[in-house]
Amino acid sequence: MNETDATEAQCGALLLDADVPGWGGRIDEAKLDLGSCDDCVLGQVYGSYSSGCSALRLDTVVQRERHGFTLYSCDDDEWDALAAAWLVEIRARLAPSGAAAEDPGLVAVA
Repeated sequence: MNETDATEAQCGALLLDADVPGWGGRIDEAKLDLGSCDDCVLGQVYGSYSSGCSALRLDTVVQRERHGFTLYSCDDDEWDALAAAWLVEIRARLAPSGAAAEDPGLVAVA
């Protein structure tokens, strides 16, 4: 995972926080597949990738990419890195309060 992936997933997660509080609890990590319209983050939260894009008013591919919901790439390693960034965001939302401070990769928010 690189800094860009982490930033994009964080931006997408913050957007989801505002629209669907508790969205992290809707994600089945075992099924998470960012290349699938049904099993990606938006698919698991909204029922489909396109429904999620509509609900969040992400009208362009650039907007969707900047929020970590898609990549303009066919490289599996890049998709895997973005998925790893999403797992950090999902797990941060499922962690008990204060648990983020134990993981140096996460920032605790008071």
